[in-house]
Parts: sequence; structure tokens; C-alpha cells
Amino acid sequence: MKEFSLSGLDLESCGISNLTPHDIIVFREDGSEYRIPRSSSTVHIIEDSEMIGSIQGIPVYQTRLVCDDMVLPEPQEGIFYIVPLVIAQYCKRKDFLVPHDYVRDSEGRIIGCKSFKIII
Repeated sequence: MKEFSLSGLDLESCGISNLTPHDIIVFREDGSEYRIPRSSSTVHIIEDSEMIGSIQGIPVYQTRLVCDDMVLPEPQEGIFYIVPLVIAQYCKRKDFLVPHDYVRDSEGRIIGCKSFKIII
């Protein structure tokens, strides 16, 4: 796999591809909203879960992440990919972005974010 580096990149001119199953809305400091539509291709990890017992009547599952069939884009200079947190944690790629600083509605539901983070 090609190594990806942030050094020397003009981050303001980089592209973003949203590989999550939903549009991402970024709430900017100036009050404007920036919508990043989901791509036609998404990435996800399959969970293989098995109930192993219960604690005080609450089921407890053991889960294994199945990544064998996961197809990820190759790193491309100047392109960042928004991915689900679990994929960013598993892959630890510098070109994988995860929504950060969530914005919630009055019901507490996440409706967007203010920034992105990179999991290393």
C-alpha cells in the first residue's frame, strides 16, 4: 500500500470523499453549513456476534470484526475519505477522517459536526 503523508500538502485544496452511508453536514465557524454527500460506494465492517452469557439479566455478546471482504480505496495524494469510526480505528490511515465535535439537535440526536479527526 502506498504511504500517505500530510507534510507538504495544501490541505485547503484537498478533496473529500464520504464513504459513510449518510451525508455529513459540517457546521462552520461562520455559521454556514457544508454538506458532504455520501458516495455511491461505502465501507463497513461486518460484526460476527455470539451471546456468551448475561450480567444481571442483561445479555453480553462477544463480537469479532470481520474485515476479510472489506474493500478500501488506495491512498491518493490530496484526497481524504470520511469513514465510520470503527474503520478508522482498525486501519489507522492518515487519509481517513472521522466526524468530530458533534452538533446535536434539541432531542440529543447528532445532526452534524464541526470538525474531523484522524485516528493514528
